[in-house]
Amino acid sequence: MKYKITHSTKYAYSQAVPVCHNLVHLAPRALPNQMCNEFQLLIHPEPFSITHRKDYFGNDVSYFSIDQAHLGLSVTATS
Repeated sequence: MKYKITHSTKYAYSQAVPVCHNLVHLAPRALPNQMCNEFQLLIHPEPFSITHRKDYFGNDVSYFSIDQAHLGLSVTATS
């Protein structure tokens, strides 16, 4: 059985935010009875930098920073 899951988080700020640093755990974890065939992380505005790693428990972690003034942030994960 295959599923398509989309998670979306949106922030709207009352004033411009000059910089933000974010850590997200949005990718599904591969398990013996579950695997993720595809994963996409869309971020707007586009991050200045983004890195991916595994945490202590084997979960995927993404860190990103935005270094320009922005009035909102949108993060959408699709798997």
